Amino acid sequence: PTRRFAKDHPPASQITLPKVVEALFPLVPVLLPFVGRMWKDTAAGMAGSVSCTMLGLPFDVAKSRIQTGGRPYPGLVETIGRTLRTEGPQALYKGTVPALSSAMTENAVGITVQRSLRRWLAAACSCAPDTRFSMPTEVALGGATGRCRCTAITICPFEVLKVRLQVQVRQTLAGECMQVVRREGPLGLYRGFTALLLRDVVSSPLHPPVSA
Repeated sequence: PTRRFAKDHPPASQITLPKVVEALFPLVPVLLPFVGRMWKDTAAGMAGSVSCTMLGLPFDVAKSRIQTGGRPYPGLVETIGRTLRTEGPQALYKGTVPALSSAMTENAVGITVQRSLRRWLAAACSCAPDTRFSMPTEVALGGATGRCRCTAITICPFEVLKVRLQVQVRQTLAGECMQVVRREGPLGLYRGFTALLLRDVVSSPLHPPVSA
C-alpha cells in the first residue's frame, strides 16, 4: 500500500509552483468572470458607503448627542446649532474614520457576497445573471450572506468608538481606543454587540430584496 501511494502521489519536493498553476489553469476561465464581477460589487459597496457616510454623518453626530447629551441637546436644530457655535463645522464630522470603516466593511461584504450568491444561483438555474428571483428567494439570499454573524463582530468596535468620539469635545481615535481598553478591557469595544447583532439579523435578509 505504501508503494502504491508513493507511485500515485509524488513527494512534496516535486510539487512546484508552476505545476500547481498548471493544474489549476483549467479553473481560471471559470473563476475570472466571477472575480471580475466581485471586484465591481465590492467597489460599488465601498463607494456607496463613502457617499452615505459623508452626507449623513452630521445627522449621526446630532443623533448621538441627542441620545446621550441630555438637556443641552433638546432637538436636531438646536444640537447642530450649538455644535457649530461651540466647536465649529468640523465637529459635525467627528468619528469619520470609524464610521467609514464600519460602513465600508458592512456594505462591501454584504453587497459582494449577496450578488455573488445571486449570480451562482442564476447559473445553477440556467437563468440570466441579472435575474430577479421571488421575494422569499431574495430574502434567503440576503440572510445567507452571513452579515448578521460576521460583520457585526468586525464593525462593533468601530461603532463604539464612533459614538464615543461624537459625544466628546476633545479626543482622538487612538486615545479613545486606548482609554476604553484601559478602563473596560478589550470587551469594552463590544458594548452593545447584542443590539447590533439583532439589528443586522433583521436588516441582512430584508435590505437586498427591498433595494433590488
